[in-house]
Amino acid sequence: MRAAFTGLTLATTAADPAAAVVDGVVITVADLAAAAARDGGHPLARLRIDGGITRARRVAQALADWLQIAVEVYPGGDATAMGVASLGDLGLGDRGGADRAASGGRSVRIAEPALGSDQAASLFSRWRQTRAVAVELAPEPS
Repeated sequence: MRAAFTGLTLATTAADPAAAVVDGVVITVADLAAAAARDGGHPLARLRIDGGITRARRVAQALADWLQIAVEVYPGGDATAMGVASLGDLGLGDRGGADRAASGGRSVRIAEPALGSDQAASLFSRWRQTRAVAVELAPEPS
């Protein structure tokens, strides 16, 4: 795994690197979700998230901003497992499992995009450029 901290200044606080790590996880998830939507040929209409890191409001908001879709935060840790199970059902030809997974549970909050689409696209582009440079400059893991 490679990582880089860019944009550090004398004003950088001890909390900034921790926030950058969370942001890095979020943008990576957003990039994977966008790639899955492109590869699948269907744009994402919404994203459901669950688990420990999703308790931080900034995670759902950042995903909504990056992806430009509503992000629903679920109270428990089962949304991911339900999604995986529904994919298994689909593989076995059972559409009912996917329908149950899509309709199950109530979100505890929904984050809507706060950034404009042009601003989000620009930030995504800058992140991809920065990631490419970091990968190019980082030494190979030993």
